[in-house]
Amino acid sequence: MVFGCGEAPFAPSTAGGPALAISDGAHNGNAHFFFLPPLVRQAEFSGTFDGSLSPVVRITENGAPLVDLTPTVHLLDELYQVNWHTDDFALDSSKSYRIVVLLDGTELGFADVVVGATGKELRPVNTDEFIALKDGRTLPIKFRIEDGALRGPLTWTLETIDGTSNVLSVWASSPSDVWVAGGFTTLFHFDGSTWTQPGLPSGTLNTNSLFGFSPTSVFAASQAGVMHYDGTMWTFVLGGVGELFGIWGTSATDLFVSGDGRFLHFDGSNWTDIPTGLSTAFNTDRLLAMWGTSSTDVFIAGASVGPKGRILRYDGNTVTEIMTVQGAAVHAIHGTGPNDVFAVGSGGHIWHYDGAAWTGMTSGTSLPLGGVFAVSPVDVYAAGSSGSLLHYDGVTWAPVTSGTSLFLGGIGYGVFALSADLVYVTASPGTLLVGRR
Repeated sequence: MVFGCGEAPFAPSTAGGPALAISDGAHNGNAHFFFLPPLVRQAEFSGTFDGSLSPVVRITENGAPLVDLTPTVHLLDELYQVNWHTDDFALDSSKSYRIVVLLDGTELGFADVVVGATGKELRPVNTDEFIALKDGRTLPIKFRIEDGALRGPLTWTLETIDGTSNVLSVWASSPSDVWVAGGFTTLFHFDGSTWTQPGLPSGTLNTNSLFGFSPTSVFAASQAGVMHYDGTMWTFVLGGVGELFGIWGTSATDLFVSGDGRFLHFDGSNWTDIPTGLSTAFNTDRLLAMWGTSSTDVFIAGASVGPKGRILRYDGNTVTEIMTVQGAAVHAIHGTGPNDVFAVGSGGHIWHYDGAAWTGMTSGTSLPLGGVFAVSPVDVYAAGSSGSLLHYDGVTWAPVTSGTSLFLGGIGYGVFALSADLVYVTASPGTLLVGRR
């Protein structure tokens, strides 16, 4: 979604290329919440409108709250509306903005906004909907809330895998295609009813992390290298580079892995070793996890002896260290965009990146945290030792009752969400904590 100043008023149009992020019933989000024109095209819906609610529209700037607006209900039109008078704010085209609709503190949906001074400035931005503002620079925000939009908290249950294995990582393409991996050749698959162990190639050692793209394309970073699952069997596609921990990519032909000072890229045929400037000696400069927004924007988290935590960033050409913290390791990293990234580590540390700087957040715990997953900027989970499970609502981190004292979240990839309604957390030994709504 884009708007500029000084162009035709509210003129939706289309453009090629990927759209900016929008989450509502028409964009793989809450099935009972819809943004309405002029923000987006008219959507189809069939639920019952609920005009008795008191939603809040929050505008964020680089992931931080900018202003909360109170909409008015229009019962005849079956919608809520509030006008965002952008001339009341010194908006900056170099910053990211998001419209978030909240109900009783729960996010119903969001829409990203790109600010530009002119239509010419905005023209290079590829979006699904283009909205321009003229003169008063007022953006009418209209949306529809139906019965069932406000979903209660997740219900958490412990599900036994084998009860003994050290499970560190989880990835799923659907509720009937779930993989977990961990130490001592731990690798299990869930088909919706039963957990099974697949055959593994000779030489398989600790399987540290999982990342996939479909049921027939799943990768695992391990002590012996990188394995790939093609829907039938696991095979090694890389070895001889030391133990690997981090894994992330945009496709099976654009995959990154990391290990002891190593950062490598796979194009589907060949591996390229990208210099990090770190030691590749065993357990010296260990890169434990990564997450990215594109093949030219990858965040890499880890720790060195000391401990010394660090976060690196790859821009498609060079790896640069962008955060260093003494006395704490960084175990996991995840985000929703380049200006909304979360990292967790030892001592209950949580950090947030807003596109300009890393800031420490109050977690409320001193226990080590090993996994983090951002479903949205106001729906983030972190997990760690002694059953520690935390949730961030866009304002504060709060404890969630996990019902267990097991070690949660692994190191790096132990929290994974298929949606806001289905979240998986590894629990050692041999268990998976599942949050459902």
